[in-house]
Amino acid sequence: GTTPWTLVDEDSFEFIKLGAITSDEQISWTSGDWFAEGDGNVETQSSLPSEFGLNSVYPNPFNPTTSLTLNLPDANTVNVIVFDMLGRQVAELVNGTMQAGSHTLTFDGTNHASGVYFVQAEMAGQTSIQKIVLMK
Repeated sequence: GTTPWTLVDEDSFEFIKLGAITSDEQISWTSGDWFAEGDGNVETQSSLPSEFGLNSVYPNPFNPTTSLTLNLPDANTVNVIVFDMLGRQVAELVNGTMQAGSHTLTFDGTNHASGVYFVQAEMAGQTSIQKIVLMK
């Protein structure tokens, strides 16, 4: 049959059962506490970052790509640039307006030499810098 709704997003996770009840006693549970009702406004239901910044670079060291998380508490114009050790710009990851939230950015070092690079994010007079290491 057909479903009366559209799937917007999907996610999953693995879990491991670490133990079990060894007696004949049964424990009841309910999924009632797993779900919370909201007003339908996704922005109020999700937690937006409270501070601007580049976070969680993975992997680091990397070859040939790495991902960075950019946290934006507000929608704003953002500029994210990658510099080499001599201060030369080697890549521009973002230059424009982005919505509030956590965004994943990817730097591809395929055409760059091994070494230390700096990723600089700027928004509304604020700056965040992360060191990344490309190892070939």
